[in-house]
Amino acid sequence: MGVKIEKERLIMNKNEKRYVESVAKKYSTKEITKLDQLKELDKSSRRGAMVFAYVFGSISSLVMGFGMCVAMEVILKGWMWLGIVVGVIGMGLCAANYFIYRKLEEKGKNRNAAKILELSKELLNENDSNIIYICSKKNTIYINSHQLY
Repeated sequence: MGVKIEKERLIMNKNEKRYVESVAKKYSTKEITKLDQLKELDKSSRRGAMVFAYVFGSISSLVMGFGMCVAMEVILKGWMWLGIVVGVIGMGLCAANYFIYRKLEEKGKNRNAAKILELSKELLNENDSNIIYICSKKNTIYINSHQLY
């Protein structure tokens, strides 16, 4: 019986240790690396465009759906022509959403381009000595622009 208690106590201590480690990990400050900064800049350059695209696309779809309901005379009976017009407008807005998204994404990229390129160059220069290029077509391996195989 004493052995079982010891085994349970050991297992319990391991679980407690895992719990303590997870709590410490949550509250410890994480060192932000240049790669983390680069990832965050890349996300932030596209985030505004994506939010706009989702919201505008949802509203456009609702406009198109309302037009379809009116055209099928589910609501506003006798106003089929209005439903067709509103539905076509909704379709046009849905189609325009992509082009608006692309423009907004381009603006976001241009806003952060200098910082992203600077961080990319720094990261590539730091790791330049460890870069291995593999050319899959020729089955050739290059290390620092020198052909090995």
